[in-house]
Amino acid sequence: MSEELNDVVEPKEKKPRKKINVLKLSIGLLLVTVVLPSGIFAVLYNTNSDFKNSVYPILNQMPAPISDMFTKGPTVEELKEKVAVVSDYYLTLDIKDSAEKLANVKNSDEKLYHDIVQGMREKSYRKTEEIIGQVQVIDLRNDTLNEIYAEIDKAKSDEIKTKVDQITSLEDYYAIKYIKENYIDSGAIKELVVLLKQIDDTRVSTWLYFMNPADQVEIMNAFDRNYKNIINSILYTLKTKDDELISKSEIYQVKDIDASFGEIGNSDVYPIEDLAVIYSKLSIAKASSLFLKSTDEEFNKSLLESIEKREKLTTDSNNIAQNLEKTINYLQEYDKKIQEIADIYGRMTVSEVVKIVEKMMINDNRLDYFKMNEVEGIEITDEKIVLDILDKMSKTKLSEIINQLDTRKATELTRKLTLQ
Repeated sequence: MSEELNDVVEPKEKKPRKKINVLKLSIGLLLVTVVLPSGIFAVLYNTNSDFKNSVYPILNQMPAPISDMFTKGPTVEELKEKVAVVSDYYLTLDIKDSAEKLANVKNSDEKLYHDIVQGMREKSYRKTEEIIGQVQVIDLRNDTLNEIYAEIDKAKSDEIKTKVDQITSLEDYYAIKYIKENYIDSGAIKELVVLLKQIDDTRVSTWLYFMNPADQVEIMNAFDRNYKNIINSILYTLKTKDDELISKSEIYQVKDIDASFGEIGNSDVYPIEDLAVIYSKLSIAKASSLFLKSTDEEFNKSLLESIEKREKLTTDSNNIAQNLEKTINYLQEYDKKIQEIADIYGRMTVSEVVKIVEKMMINDNRLDYFKMNEVEGIEITDEKIVLDILDKMSKTKLSEIINQLDTRKATELTRKLTLQ
């Protein structure tokens, strides 16, 4: 029975106690006792002026690390005292001087300005109002000055635009001349650079390309590095292109007239400005022959105008366009007369024409000499006239004429007609 009793009264096993986390407890205590109160204190100090003024003397006596945190800046009372001192000082000044100083304050800190004015009014309302009146005059003067500056800037901008429009409206030759007379000769290079930077780079480069070398160097030296590099690159491209076109003109000079006309007798292969370069380097005789083959009067007119413009730009004194036009007119008139005679010969008998041909080829007198330029000319002889006439006759009539000539004369005539 005692065993049963022991079984009944045997005590239950004790549950183990949970270990307390010391770290968490320490953090909690720190938050409750230090961080939270400090945060509340800081908020009150920075938002409640009365609280700040009441605790400021106490904080000022505390050790440096703590006092520096809260007493670094002036208190509200200190600020009011300083504003009062400034207000009193401004009232002691001459009205004009005080107004100048207040105007500076107003421009930098509107709130401080109103605080100072309020303090001044409390001491001397009448003088303060006089000073404020002067401040308003200063503000108005500054606004007017800003308006004047704005007007000046706009006037300068409009003036630059007017000058840019004026220069760009001119042909390249006259634009270069205008720049030379109005800017280079007068030493206004800096002003010129400002204008040039408002104009298309390719147009500016074209002017510089055809400009007097000394003037070109003077202008280029006034450019900044980046702009100079841009212009130099375009100048190199222009020079390379010109060299290529001049080389092509040398080929066309010796090339068959019909083959040349197929490529440079229109603007299908080359633009008109490039053709002007090519034609300018051909002989007058070759260039005029190409013009005479063309029936496109508009093309011929445009090409002659382009050649003339090019000649002006290069300051070429050979009068290429003038001599070319003069030669074309002469040859057109000559060709018209030859055609008229060829028509007459076409109505004559073969024997009659043969007699005339034989006589003119024997005489071969020099009848005229047309001077194309200083080195080229056209000699008009009996032989040339008869050859040009026969060249315009029908192949049937021409063969009949040759058949009636003796072998030597027929051979000579055939050879000369072939070389026409």
